[in-house]
Amino acid sequence: MSDASQVLRLENVSVRRGETLVLDRLTLSLGAEVVALVGPSGSGKTTLLRVLLGLEAPTEGSVRIGEQLASKGGRVLVPCEERNVAMVFQDLALWPHLSVRGNLEYGLRARGVKPTTRAERTAQALRWVGLEGKESRRPHELSGGERQRVAIARALVLDPVALLLDEPLGSLDIALKEELLAVFATLFAERQLPVVYVTHDPHEAARIAQRIIVLERGQIAQQGTAAELGHAPATPFVEAFARALRSRDA
Repeated sequence: MSDASQVLRLENVSVRRGETLVLDRLTLSLGAEVVALVGPSGSGKTTLLRVLLGLEAPTEGSVRIGEQLASKGGRVLVPCEERNVAMVFQDLALWPHLSVRGNLEYGLRARGVKPTTRAERTAQALRWVGLEGKESRRPHELSGGERQRVAIARALVLDPVALLLDEPLGSLDIALKEELLAVFATLFAERQLPVVYVTHDPHEAARIAQRIIVLERGQIAQQGTAAELGHAPATPFVEAFARALRSRDA
């Protein structure tokens, strides 16, 4: 019997593209926790997000969301729009012609949520990220940090079962990263849902995550807390990752 506390489960998931094995028999379970996904370029991080989201089917293996079989053996059984898994893309993908309110309400409209409920949920999401009073602004009228907050609010307003983030702070300076990491940490603790946070930054991973998963060549090379990875690194990449974290904290 499966553990109901594990919201996302991948079992022996492989993804092949031609002769290239991008994910290799990967098994992973995620509950209400923040997991940082790190690894060298080409290790399979973004592909893993696509498989969880339903944008790509695993060549082999299965994906479950709760008790629902979402993908199996080359087929997507539950499409992306029916998974209720939210994604914040690296480029944010905000609608430039819509206001902040319009961006947040877009998904709610598509789901047929009533106007009064849309307004309530949008106002609540904007409070979560500290953007009250900026509902009428367009993305080009916001700072980079404010656009990041809109993207997070747009994902959370849908009340997703899980949240995926693909290097959401990659383009920001250190001070703004620190500010948003504090916002994210509070939000994720309050929402209590599985969060998969892809980053190349060791400091981000250590700050935001309860568990760090290192992918190499499509497999989990090592996982644990930042301290555990630093104490006994299993591969040269993990050792370099831990060294970079110690150097930043020194």
